[in-house]
Amino acid sequence: MTNSLGNSILLHLESKIYPYHNSDSETYRMGNKKPVKQEIPFYNNVSEFLSAAGFPQQTEPDFTINTMENYFKGGLFSMGPFRRNYYVFVYITEGEGKVTLDNKEYIIKPDMFYYSSPGHVTSIEVNKSLKGYMVSSSVGFLEKYYAGDIYKEFPFLGYVNAPPLQVEGGLNNCFTTVLANILKTYDCEQGSYRYHIISNLLIAFLYKVKQLILISPVQIGTEKKCSSMVLNFMKLLDKHFRNIVAGKEDKLYTVADFARLLHVHPNYLSSRVKKETGKSISHWLKGMIIGEAQNLLLNTTLSVAQISDKLKFDEPTNFTKYFKKKMGRSPKEYRVQAELNHKV
Repeated sequence: MTNSLGNSILLHLESKIYPYHNSDSETYRMGNKKPVKQEIPFYNNVSEFLSAAGFPQQTEPDFTINTMENYFKGGLFSMGPFRRNYYVFVYITEGEGKVTLDNKEYIIKPDMFYYSSPGHVTSIEVNKSLKGYMVSSSVGFLEKYYAGDIYKEFPFLGYVNAPPLQVEGGLNNCFTTVLANILKTYDCEQGSYRYHIISNLLIAFLYKVKQLILISPVQIGTEKKCSSMVLNFMKLLDKHFRNIVAGKEDKLYTVADFARLLHVHPNYLSSRVKKETGKSISHWLKGMIIGEAQNLLLNTTLSVAQISDKLKFDEPTNFTKYFKKKMGRSPKEYRVQAELNHKV
């Protein structure tokens, strides 16, 4: 998977300038603004992301926070699809546009909060300059500075992308206050306990996020009822698919593989996952496979055979049958229909 930043190119569309990430493996559909890539770009830190967006800045690799105004200078831009290798938490107080999280499109509007876990596909289009905050954290930073089980206390961190949430009922002032405090500390604190202080403030913010999720009408994952074992399964499933996409693992895990890694019997794991999430392990696996197949069909020029190989199917015909059974059309038909819909 390429992570070459290349040089930004500018497309003048509807009298607005949109910087796009560019690399040797990409071509561009000039009429509809959608980049077509041989692979989806992968950004290891915020510096790489900002350079690709056309706003190059150096940031610390493990933890960063800044305002949208400082990051994007009030610019209008569109980029993606891309993947991150870090957590990102975004609170938007002003601005307009669209954000796509794993092929689900949402409208950007004031007092909107969203987060994205590592490895998932994101696209962004900003039509009115953004204000707010963006926080990024490596997985290692969260685990290093929190004494307990970070994923047990904040299980939403182990989920796939969740839909954006509206921050209402006084929480918007709380979000702004907490994030402003983290930013002030990040900018001013230089002592040996800098990251210990920042991490404690970040934990306070994560509790605010947890509170927001609990009162939100939008259901996110299984926030209220999962055991540590099931949460660890979800975390392991997500990590496994990130490794599959990155070419770091050569086969898809079975239920027995997950059970072995979690040191439980396969039947016990299956029953607990089904009871606590309402979905079988097979359902979760199929969802990840189909979701990644959709990402690759929509956002890359990889052939069906190449996608089949990337997702560890023995034969392209088996992948085609698998996809068609779930989606009602072949991968090729799905890609063609998506192209037609995008042109409408």
